Amino acid sequence: MVGGNGSEYFLTEHERDLLSSRDLYEFIGVEFRFRCLKNQKYSLRAYARDLGVQASRISIILRGQSSFSEVFIERIIKRLQWQEPVLSYFRCLALSALQDPGNLHSELMLEARKIRIQYVYTPLHADHRIVDQWELSTFALALLLRFKGEMNSDADLAQKLGITEQKLAAIIADLEAIGWLEKTSQGRVSKVRYVELGDGGSAYHIRSIHRRSLHQALWSLDNLPTEKRHFYSTFFTLSSTRYESLVSLIRTFVLAASEDQKTDEPDQVVYHLGSFLIPLTNISKT
Repeated sequence: MVGGNGSEYFLTEHERDLLSSRDLYEFIGVEFRFRCLKNQKYSLRAYARDLGVQASRISIILRGQSSFSEVFIERIIKRLQWQEPVLSYFRCLALSALQDPGNLHSELMLEARKIRIQYVYTPLHADHRIVDQWELSTFALALLLRFKGEMNSDADLAQKLGITEQKLAAIIADLEAIGWLEKTSQGRVSKVRYVELGDGGSAYHIRSIHRRSLHQALWSLDNLPTEKRHFYSTFFTLSSTRYESLVSLIRTFVLAASEDQKTDEPDQVVYHLGSFLIPLTNISKT
């Protein structure tokens, strides 16, 4: 996986779960459930010992009904010894709960969100040459397999995607070959939070993807009710100096929308959101 800063890093599934937590108490609960999965004899009393708190307090903490001191937060960090970026993420959540509880727009919570986007929801960038021959169902499958328990069998997946099981097997082989899927004891796990295809390819390859997307869009106009699909166009003027900032703003919005999705909600549907920003008047070459 390639990070937003260009460096490579590999998160474990546990680290991804921790970085997907939306507040301090959820984070602590995720850590407890992970330890219980590793050791069926692990208990609240053992977790209290590892956190350095009294056993009577741990259940209150897990219910989100206990306050923290900064000294206590640093003690947890020292005892559980998380690595970056989990360490910084926990510190942001914990200090936010201490200094400005309930404020989702505090500087610390915004910093936590930035870490989430960078390390958990940063897309796996796809080379247009690789995906040139892919059908849209390939992207849909990579995203569906994020949701544990959503699909019970290959037959369920094939039906959801509207393809044959033979085609499904070929798609899975493609995704495993480029590292988007991995096999675990719980089955196949997707490393993809969303897929982003920008201007990183030739016009030919970009056109190929958009042509298939437009075909699906036209099909949706005739075959889906209005509450299941959305079409929107706008015309406006834009100075050349504002062009780059608008492109960045569009991408930031998409990142935030993708990051806000919860993986525990039922009946997930994979959507494609495409955007294009094209001039209708002549552009100076200078």
